[in-house]
Amino acid sequence: MLDLLRAIYEEHGRGIRLALVTGLVVLGIAIAAGAALLAAKHGALEPPSGTGAEGGTPLTATQLEAVEAYGTKETEFVRALERWCWVGADATTKVTFADNAYTISSGNQILSSGRMAVTALDGPSIDLEAGQASDDATPTVASLLLDDGSTAIITITKSFDGGTGTLTLESKSLGGQALLVSSMRPVSEVSVSGLDGGQLDAIDEGASAVLAEHVGAYVRDTYPTATSASWDAGVTIDYEAKTMALSFMLDDARSTVLPVVYHMESDTCTFEGVM
Repeated sequence: MLDLLRAIYEEHGRGIRLALVTGLVVLGIAIAAGAALLAAKHGALEPPSGTGAEGGTPLTATQLEAVEAYGTKETEFVRALERWCWVGADATTKVTFADNAYTISSGNQILSSGRMAVTALDGPSIDLEAGQASDDATPTVASLLLDDGSTAIITITKSFDGGTGTLTLESKSLGGQALLVSSMRPVSEVSVSGLDGGQLDAIDEGASAVLAEHVGAYVRDTYPTATSASWDAGVTIDYEAKTMALSFMLDDARSTVLPVVYHMESDTCTFEGVM
């Protein structure tokens, strides 16, 4: 009997060991996935990403040290900065924050940009969704360590009008210039409407989705006060060049009409002069 068991093991033992190893690997992956789901479900806070290792300009050693030391207050502050599109009174100057970096632009021109890290923070939360607290009039002041080792001070105040909250950011040193900008809309929220009727997809399959993505991104980056772009339902098709020419109406203060040329072969868009 023992000789029979030994023969069976020698013949099939390798397969048994392989099955055990495979099972352990699958179990490990499942445990890791479960841990990630739990973290997402319970909203575990981590410092904002973007150390520069992904291919951009890296944080300096001092900046990285500051980011890694963020507590909940600093993390929530930076996330709130990144959430909003900050726009000047001229409706052209725009400041955005993302991945531990800032960008100051005017139209399509970048005026200044660089990495940053919060090194000091004092004042109430700047989360407008939390509602109007008793200390809303108290400004929030933050020190930002910039790439060149200098410090920029930004001051943010809350104001409410009919229940609608606005944040105002002021700085005399961020990007080497004086800034006075207000939160206009969440960075990612530009809706593109009028494309869901299927007319364009009947001409070129998938055109509506491509246009919605490209127009939304272009309007978000170029027209900081606009929150929506609506197709006027007109289209001119050039079958030889394989293009569609369309126009979108923006809801900015100027009611901008944005001409767009969609290239059917490459699934790309070009944006020319506004009307």
